[in-house]
Amino acid sequence: MNRMDELADELLQLTLQIQEQLLTEDSDPNEWLNFLDKRDIVMSQIDQLMAEGLTLSDSQKQVLQNGYQLNQKILPLMDARLQKLQGKMAVLQKSKMAVSTYNDVDTGPNGYGAFFDRRK
Repeated sequence: MNRMDELADELLQLTLQIQEQLLTEDSDPNEWLNFLDKRDIVMSQIDQLMAEGLTLSDSQKQVLQNGYQLNQKILPLMDARLQKLQGKMAVLQKSKMAVSTYNDVDTGPNGYGAFFDRRK
């Protein structure tokens, strides 16, 4: 097994690990980034070998094609998970803002629970 075979297999395995992380409901997004960074390094190594004149065999092309197809399935999963996280963050930010408004003596309601009717 030559270096290009190893890199192609590693790229496919990293892509599978990313998919596994995305399919796990409570997975840590930092883990996704870790696998994505590792995968970028492997892709850079493949690019460098190809720039040096190394060509891909049919089996290597097939492994890389499988990784590409898997990646096409992963992208929508990643987008959905990121949107879900952004929604949770927005709700948390609104809650935090509401709590800080009520706790701030200068800008929050300062009637200590009393209601002031400001209508004329």
